[in-house]
Amino acid sequence: MKKRALTLSLVALATTQAYATIPNSYTLSTIESSPVAPYHLTALGLTSDGTLTGIVSGDEIHDNTVETARITESDTTNDIYSDLLGVFDDDTVTDLVDDVYNDTSGYYRSLSTANGFMGNSSTSMTLVPGLASDDDLLTVTSYVYGGVDGYYFGYNSGPFTADTFTNGDGDEVTDYVRDYSHRGFMTDNNGTTYPLYPAYTYPDATRNDTQLISADDKLGGYSIAMGGNSSYIVGYSSSELSSGSETTLSNCEDSDVKQPMLACLRNVTYQYRATVWPLTNGVPGDPVTLGVLNEKTGDDYNPASYNSYGYAINSSGIVAGQSMHNNDGTWRNVATIFDASTGEPIEAIGKTGSGISSSVAYGINDNNIVVGEVVYPSSYSKYRFFVFDKTSGDITYPSTFYSSANAVAYDINNDDLVVGVADYEELPPSSTRRQHAFVYDYDNDDFQDLNDKLQFNSTTLDDVYGGDTCTAREDWVLEYARRINDDGQIAATAVTTLRDSDGNQVLDDDGDVQYVLRPVLLTPSDDTATTCEDDEDDDTSYSRKGGGSFGFLALGGLGLVGLLRRRQFKR
Repeated sequence: MKKRALTLSLVALATTQAYATIPNSYTLSTIESSPVAPYHLTALGLTSDGTLTGIVSGDEIHDNTVETARITESDTTNDIYSDLLGVFDDDTVTDLVDDVYNDTSGYYRSLSTANGFMGNSSTSMTLVPGLASDDDLLTVTSYVYGGVDGYYFGYNSGPFTADTFTNGDGDEVTDYVRDYSHRGFMTDNNGTTYPLYPAYTYPDATRNDTQLISADDKLGGYSIAMGGNSSYIVGYSSSELSSGSETTLSNCEDSDVKQPMLACLRNVTYQYRATVWPLTNGVPGDPVTLGVLNEKTGDDYNPASYNSYGYAINSSGIVAGQSMHNNDGTWRNVATIFDASTGEPIEAIGKTGSGISSSVAYGINDNNIVVGEVVYPSSYSKYRFFVFDKTSGDITYPSTFYSSANAVAYDINNDDLVVGVADYEELPPSSTRRQHAFVYDYDNDDFQDLNDKLQFNSTTLDDVYGGDTCTAREDWVLEYARRINDDGQIAATAVTTLRDSDGNQVLDDDGDVQYVLRPVLLTPSDDTATTCEDDEDDDTSYSRKGGGSFGFLALGGLGLVGLLRRRQFKR
């Protein structure tokens, strides 16, 4: 019996040590009990003990692009949903499909496109439902962005319930309503889940002298948890209604309206503020908003996206994120740091001018070094990663695979090692470029492709790949690095071929190889990286041969992880 591919031994885990510089190699390990099915698993977070978090997605890859696998009217069943980790059977999915297409109003109710997970190489992957019940998993999307000290955080979309009412024509109509669209959560190591309430929810709403919504019930609003430490969870939440939504609320209170109040209000939109939820004895408290760089001075300053966002926080309570900023009369979203203790923004990082259209800070360490990306105005998206030292005020834009490569930095640990993603295939700007995960040593200005640092142990090479180092290297392409902890372990997402528990490729119905996304844990090692015996050492060539090497840009704009971010930040 062959062993599961690329499982890190417990001995290797037990001897993990911190690395102040980029190590010789990284041992690649997968989560045990990853489903043998064409789902995609994307790494979003990493704990100090090497537990990966992220999402299981029903998206499918066709011709190097992602197609969302929502069930359509022609699909009475869909293996993506009925077989997801053995949770659902065909009858359950079929009944729900019939319900969705026969009884719902419009497009509002649909099937989940992602479920949050956690797991590591020594434990089975576990779904994290957050605020959703097991029965909700087919219709509720959830993300798990990370975990600290035994708790995990992320967000859920709200489950829909049926509400039947009599319309103006006297006909009974069924509509679907939900209490909120997105709500952050924290799940502790005892399995208790806490909602992370937004700063603003629906106010009291009355129709025909009857109060239909109480502000005390905390319905509506929007909250997302993106980062955390032992003292805070950080993210963003609704702070007030956006321009025009006050009118929507007033219209929904009109005595002649028949539609349920929650259905009437589902298109209400909000302004957002970077938010922290303080933790007391492991329990989240009331939200504290962190403001924006420039407060509105009157009706003349009411941009459409007057928002701020928080993404990471260090042990001193300094938050990395983004804020709307008025720079020389022009409003732009810029990378920002905030102070959780005062609830105020501290400063913009690299204030934007004619040369930069926007920027965002994704990570910060305890040395107050911040990483993120800046975006340049162009007919095609162009962006590069930055490293900002708050103490000195210096900002640098490190070189990557080539001078015009797009790159984003997502995290930095306390040894000043940075991880992210960058173009490695040099093509015209209008082309879809393949991308690779990278690690960058800020202190020594050392940028390296994580694919060149992979180490495959002898069991993997012998039992799975028959000793063929070239096949092993081609079968795992690291496209995206999201997190790095203080032991130097990295949470990354790889494109690989779908294989069963014996290491054999699982072909589709047409006999073709299936490519899937899988989260991997990269653990530092002093051993030499595995090299392909047919490779010639050529430091100038970053291209990978073989069908599995399409990049995250080919997978829908920095992959599944980037979807939420790019919806929020219009460029």
